[in-house]
Amino acid sequence: MESLDDKRNITRQKGFWKVYHRIKGSDKEINLGFLFDISETGVNLWVHRTVEIDENEFIIIIHSPEELNLGNMDFLVHKVWKVGLGTNPYHELGCTFKDLSTQQKKYLYKLKAFFEKQKDTFNGK
Repeated sequence: MESLDDKRNITRQKGFWKVYHRIKGSDKEINLGFLFDISETGVNLWVHRTVEIDENEFIIIIHSPEELNLGNMDFLVHKVWKVGLGTNPYHELGCTFKDLSTQQKKYLYKLKAFFEKQKDTFNGK
């Protein structure tokens, strides 16, 4: 049976990285939770249950790993689905990226490559 990712014809890369949320209309950012996996078109987030995001579209901020030296980048995302994780202090959000610039696409490509390399390092390759 074909998986949803096969149907999407995309490659999702597992990663576990802290993400932030930019409060609409301000420079303030709050700890949102964790990036769980990422693709060219979207991101799966584990969001602290204490953080409420009422908007369907919101901004996430990714602080790149120091090794990449890419700095921070904002991404506008659209919330597609939300699932509770039982007694876990997080809920899971599936989001798609909106209106990606060329610079943002390059950032995502490098971030995915970093997570892929980390996976290989962790697996002893």
